[in-house]
Amino acid sequence: MSRPKILFHIFKNEPTESSSKLYRWAYKTFRPFYYNRADTVSVMLCGGAKTAALGVSLVSSQYGSHNEHLGQLLVPLVLYQAEQVLAAGLMTTYMKKWIHAGPEYKAAQEARRLKEEEEEREKNAGNAGVNQLKDAQFEEVNESLNQSGSFSSKDPVVDAKQQPSSKV
Repeated sequence: MSRPKILFHIFKNEPTESSSKLYRWAYKTFRPFYYNRADTVSVMLCGGAKTAALGVSLVSSQYGSHNEHLGQLLVPLVLYQAEQVLAAGLMTTYMKKWIHAGPEYKAAQEARRLKEEEEEREKNAGNAGVNQLKDAQFEEVNESLNQSGSFSSKDPVVDAKQQPSSKV
C-alpha cells in the first residue's frame, strides 16, 4: 500500500517548534511513505517488474545453474512476468486518468500554463520593442525618400501603385 491514508491524516501538518519531539520524529520517519500519485503508480508498475531479473538468479543459485530441471523451475516465473506486463498494459490508461485527476498534477499544469503565459508576454514585449525599432527605421527611410521626391505618402507600396505607368 503506497498511499496509506492514515499517514496523511495523522501527519497532515508539518511540525513546528511547538510540536512534540515524538511528533517531529514520527513525521520525519513516516510521512515520506505517503507518496504522491505519480510515485504510487511508479511503485505499482516497477516494484513487481523485478521478477525475472531477480528470480532467475535466485532460482539458479538455489537449485544450481546446471540443474536439469532449471527450465521447469523457471516456467512459473516467465508466466508470472507475462501476466504482470499484460496487467500493467491494461491498467495504464486508468492510472494515467487517476494521476491527471490529482491535485498535484493540476497544480503543475496551472504552474506550467502561467509560465508559458509569462514567457509569451515577455516575448511580445520584446517583439513590441523590435516593432517600434522597425517603425522608426521605416519612418527614417520614408523621410529620406520623401526628401528626394520619390514618394509622398508613408506607405511606399501605395505610392508605387499611384505613380503613373511609364508604359506607352
